[in-house]
Amino acid sequence: MSEVLGRSFKVLEYLANHPEGVALSTLAADLQIPLSASHRLLTELIRYAYVRQEARDGHYVLTIKLV
Repeated sequence: MSEVLGRSFKVLEYLANHPEGVALSTLAADLQIPLSASHRLLTELIRYAYVRQEARDGHYVLTIKLV
């Protein structure tokens, strides 16, 4: 499995375990992924509608696409 795909699954699994949403910095630190790489992954996951960013606090959450 490629590193990018593996990281993407880690992000999705992490968000599934945090339905209240998480900040970018928290996700990056907890998963030990560089902040810039975490942001790129989340941007792509948003583009494909698997993740959304909350307007009120900027936290990232899964969409219903995976539920």
